[in-house]
Amino acid sequence: MKKLIFLWVCLLLAIPCKAKAGQNLVELAEKVRPAVVLIETFDKDNNPVGQGSGFFINDKAHLITNQHVIEGAYSATAKVIGGDTYFVEGILATDPNADIAKLLVKVNGHKIPFLTLVGALPSVGEDIVIVGSPFGLESTVSKGIVSAIRPIPDFGHIIQISAPISTGSSGSPVLNIKGQVVGIVTFLLKEGQALNFAVPSKKIIDLKTYETIQRFPQYLQILKEKRADEAKKPLTAAQKEILQKAETGDSNAMCELGEMYHRGTWGFERDYTKAIEWYLKSVEAGNTAAMLGLAEMYGEGTGVTENLAKAVEWTQKAAEAGNVDAMLELAGGYKDGKILPKDSIKAVEFYRKAAEADSGEGMLGLGRMYYSGEGVKQDCSKAFEWVSKAANKTSKHQRFFSTCDAKFFLAILYHEGCGVARDDAKALEWLRKASEESISDGMLLLFLNSFESGPVSRDKVLDLCLLAANAGESEAIVYLRGLFVLDFKFNVKGRSHSAESFQKVLEWSQKRAAKGDASCMYMVGMAYSKGKGVEKDYIKAVEWFRKAAEAGHSGGMLEVGLTCKKGEDYPNAVKWFRKAAEAGDSEAMFYLGLAYQRGEGVTKDVSKAIEWYSKSAEKGATTPMYNLGMLYAKGEDVTQDYAKAFEWFHKGAVRGNIEAMVSLGAQHQLGKGVAPDKAKAVEWWLKAAAADNCRAIIGLAFAYEYGEGVPKDYWQALFWYKKAARLGDEDAKKRLVELGETW
Repeated sequence: MKKLIFLWVCLLLAIPCKAKAGQNLVELAEKVRPAVVLIETFDKDNNPVGQGSGFFINDKAHLITNQHVIEGAYSATAKVIGGDTYFVEGILATDPNADIAKLLVKVNGHKIPFLTLVGALPSVGEDIVIVGSPFGLESTVSKGIVSAIRPIPDFGHIIQISAPISTGSSGSPVLNIKGQVVGIVTFLLKEGQALNFAVPSKKIIDLKTYETIQRFPQYLQILKEKRADEAKKPLTAAQKEILQKAETGDSNAMCELGEMYHRGTWGFERDYTKAIEWYLKSVEAGNTAAMLGLAEMYGEGTGVTENLAKAVEWTQKAAEAGNVDAMLELAGGYKDGKILPKDSIKAVEFYRKAAEADSGEGMLGLGRMYYSGEGVKQDCSKAFEWVSKAANKTSKHQRFFSTCDAKFFLAILYHEGCGVARDDAKALEWLRKASEESISDGMLLLFLNSFESGPVSRDKVLDLCLLAANAGESEAIVYLRGLFVLDFKFNVKGRSHSAESFQKVLEWSQKRAAKGDASCMYMVGMAYSKGKGVEKDYIKAVEWFRKAAEAGHSGGMLEVGLTCKKGEDYPNAVKWFRKAAEAGDSEAMFYLGLAYQRGEGVTKDVSKAIEWYSKSAEKGATTPMYNLGMLYAKGEDVTQDYAKAFEWFHKGAVRGNIEAMVSLGAQHQLGKGVAPDKAKAVEWWLKAAAADNCRAIIGLAFAYEYGEGVPKDYWQALFWYKKAARLGDEDAKKRLVELGETW
């Protein structure tokens, strides 16, 4: 009982823990690559049938991959970076909708490195890294950003990423800059530029493990029985119609049917054998889309042995038969050199073929090659000619090509005077047209994506934006303000401009600030506060924040309030927090609630604290949710109410607040405000431990040491105590000394 009381107190009180500093890409790759494997699958005669990627998520050798990687296999192996190959014993869990499978690997007592999972969704614009084995190229590392978080009906969310992925990357972990898994690569839209996707880690965390491990033959039998049951169901009218068309020789219907079996859509169960059968029939009738379907299957290794040469062969056949998508596939492949050998001359050849076939994407690609001089002699006139043709396409989209990309590039060419007389009026005109047709999540992301796709430098884009901003273009002004948000507030790394360009933005901000632009006053204050573009000067920073605050900028009000709070001028801090809060700033609402809770600058009033915390929480802020939970859990100046505490901890936890996850676990452990559920407690602590939270790690160590919610496991307990000790936790160090262990 004393141990339980100690645990409850330990978990409710904030125990400080040193956070790990961010790692650069080299360090990150070195850390995570040993936990990522190349998965190879085999048929009943032990012939290879496919490949994919996977990663370990715990020291029990539980391996995560895509379900389609193992589908149809009678056995599988996992090859680690050092060259050792282990046998996959069987399947522990699957989620067909999310295309995830959890496997058990027989590691013969070897210590296996593993990756931690983060249940919270990443932020748009956040840097991410992928480690996988595309086409069997083990431990390949690529990086990018989170381009968007897309809601999917009846599924949840899916993460759109800009990091390049290739066939064979299926099952690769998507990692944040701390090396934590935020998702798993699942598929890519080859027709789009950088339209790659990942299923969030929460889907992995939520996997329900089978009661007994399923061996591959057993799993195959279950799938066969399921498909047999599906086959007995009467076909829908739509299914009957497509089958009838295909059986009467309609090549498009054959191709569509092949794709339906390939993807498992339209109510057809995924069946790679039937997919290949219908694709081949369609190919015999000359259908080039079916050729691309076969190319994808050979590239993925689904239904056939993964074979890059065959994938390229089918793509080339489609291109030779006039398929523009195939031409663009080859052009992009030869240009990037990630899948095909880098060959700029061939890239130009296929871009030209696609352009001559009236493809806007082909025109833009060819224009870019002339602009950069890749695979062809640099020629600004030719660059302008082809980009202009792409920008003037009457249809807004071909494949996933958007004319706004070409129009934005054309604006750059006019601004530079590349292939045409410099004309800033024309540049602004085309920039406006690009803005009107933007299909991105906002101009900021559009510009960021333009940086990635090249060949335009960030600084040239910035020059154009400054031109547009000085002309009063609101989208460009939003973008320039966004630079400060990214650099200062969200600390996005790897996305900065040159010091000279940043200085230009600062000068622009100062001019607008002098004319009364409150947002720019705030930006100048941030520059002085961080010492970016100017010498760090806290007094000048506060001066500009105050000007912004007095001009009605809520961010300026908040900063002035924080300055007063830091100087222990609590009454003035409250004054500015209140102004910012009344202007709708959720962070200011939180600080105002904190002032009422502590009685700093105002008479202590917990009811007022609850009121402002609640307003901040309504706007999605998670820290006030945690604070509300703590108020009700401790019962300080408010009636103790574990049910309300549980409610607020749960709200914060499901939205990613780590401290709320820890306290929610404690309530599940002790049955405070909810029925006791020690397994649920462990589940929440595992999520928080993935973010290196010491309180959660200590909770897990305790759970394993005493068998609370998990089987008693001395070695697991040691593992978690040692992890907490390495993070600087003194209690963990003391406990290890008591157990006669070191860390």
